[in-house]
Amino acid sequence: MSKAILSSVILMLCITQIRIAQAQEGAYGYYNDALLFSRTYYGGTARMQAIGGAQVSLGGDMNAAYVNPAGLGSIRQSGITVTPSLDFNNTDAQYFGNNTHDFKANFNFANLGIAFSMPNEDENSPFKGGTFAITMTRTNNFHGQYNYDGFNTTEVGKSSIIDSYIDGAWGIQEDNLGGIEYDAYQSYLINPETLTDDATGSSFTGYYKLIGDQPRQVEKIRTTGAQYEWNFAGGANINDIFYFGGGLGITTINYFSEQTFTESEYFYDGSIDPAINSHRLINTLRIDGTGLNGTLGIIVRPIPILRIGASFKTPTIYGMYDTSSEDFLVDWNNNFVFNIDGNDMTLDDYAPEGGPYYSESKYSLSTPWKFSTGASIFLGKSGFLSADVEFTDYSSANLSSNDFSTTADNNEIQSRYQNAMNIRIGGEFRITNQFMVRAGYAHDGDPYRYSSIDNSIQRISGGLGYRTKDMFIDLSIVHTQYETLRSPYTIYSFDDPNEDISPSAHIDHKNLNASVTFGFNF
Repeated sequence: MSKAILSSVILMLCITQIRIAQAQEGAYGYYNDALLFSRTYYGGTARMQAIGGAQVSLGGDMNAAYVNPAGLGSIRQSGITVTPSLDFNNTDAQYFGNNTHDFKANFNFANLGIAFSMPNEDENSPFKGGTFAITMTRTNNFHGQYNYDGFNTTEVGKSSIIDSYIDGAWGIQEDNLGGIEYDAYQSYLINPETLTDDATGSSFTGYYKLIGDQPRQVEKIRTTGAQYEWNFAGGANINDIFYFGGGLGITTINYFSEQTFTESEYFYDGSIDPAINSHRLINTLRIDGTGLNGTLGIIVRPIPILRIGASFKTPTIYGMYDTSSEDFLVDWNNNFVFNIDGNDMTLDDYAPEGGPYYSESKYSLSTPWKFSTGASIFLGKSGFLSADVEFTDYSSANLSSNDFSTTADNNEIQSRYQNAMNIRIGGEFRITNQFMVRAGYAHDGDPYRYSSIDNSIQRISGGLGYRTKDMFIDLSIVHTQYETLRSPYTIYSFDDPNEDISPSAHIDHKNLNASVTFGFNF
């Protein structure tokens, strides 16, 4: 009866979390999704987080269902785990010499799980039994926010997002403009003129702006959501020497971003241009996805103090659905009057009719496979040391869709991304029969072929554990640090059309995660 009650409780928690988990930065293209949703981390129980996620060869923990199902074969008692977690995100942004700081906190569940141990009662049989587990693991945390603020001091005529509108509209007659260039024309941010090509003598449509340069630029970015993987896995034990297992993974994506970019305080003739107060773009993006993958693994114990393990996770095949919106706003100074075609005009605030614009699309995403191997050394009853190496090729991700062509995005995936190697090391040391102390380190390799910054991710972790025969409590603290670059728009040099001079903010991300696992054996 107690087993039935405990099973019902954990399944109710699982169902609740599935409902919660049911969602790219659109300006950067779909190829960013390939990396965003492929670059997951080994979260899970607090014990495994505390040792840096180095668990491929370890076993004996509920989290084996996600990392290496073979490790379930060494679980000797049925049990349930619940791991509430807190994330504290800090960001520091540098933009044209100006520094800004931002902060956001988030509560979540890093892990839920239930395991059913089925030992073989025949002590003479080499088959010692096995364990079946159902777990939920948070593999990506999208909650965060940052902002940057500064005056763009790029060369005059190339310092504003309005200059990127001119680049996009150049050579296209005003009646044939579309998208954001059409809004820029309709709002009088860009204005047409007929020019002559000196080489051919033919005429074409060029564009110019009436307002100043080197504006103050501010962007605020807020993201929410998470990526979860549900695993239905089993592991078996052969003579306490060979363990093998496999599992089915169901992954959910829920992602939302809101990006608000504002320009103001344009400089003209040595002072702030009185013609315009500000120009603002607001973009939102929501992505929902569900995917399927499989995991196979083995662990071998050639001698009592050593375990060697390996696991293979297939590509995850996602069905994705996204909705996005774009709001284009211009706040003109109503007292500004200028002459167009001989007519005086006073410019009022501008927003597109029927705006903001909404769009939606459906597509499929195949993430890269992952191969992990590792070894654990057991120090008698004093503890253990464990180390893992994971290999993945981010350039092997692939997009497909019936709604739009994915050729350009797939080409970007292959040219931008590369193989990466992730390293995880950690250990546990027993202080008394019931108390343990843990520490770990993880390094996720740079997935980019070419970049002006190091895009690797560093994690330093530690934790404590308390265990009795029937229950356990584990605590982990994980500090994560990495860098990113953010360009609000793309623009090229006057002198060299292939030279990208887009403004770029440098963002330092620091995350502190605290997790507690409550476990009960039955």
